[in-house]
Amino acid sequence: MNISGALLLGLLTGLWMAGAVTAGWHDILGVGFLGGYTTFCSDDGEEVGGVRMRRAQGRQR
Repeated sequence: MNISGALLLGLLTGLWMAGAVTAGWHDILGVGFLGGYTTFCSDDGEEVGGVRMRRAQGRQR
């Protein structure tokens, strides 16, 4: 998921540099939406990994 977020951020930055997107929209979409998207995906992956590790060790939450 971080790869897709990085790709979208790169495309958005390219549009901003070409003048197709204003700086405000670049900030809102890039920092706001895509930043949240990649952070959520990273946190979700960490949680799944932790649950699997606890199950493998025979422990519950």
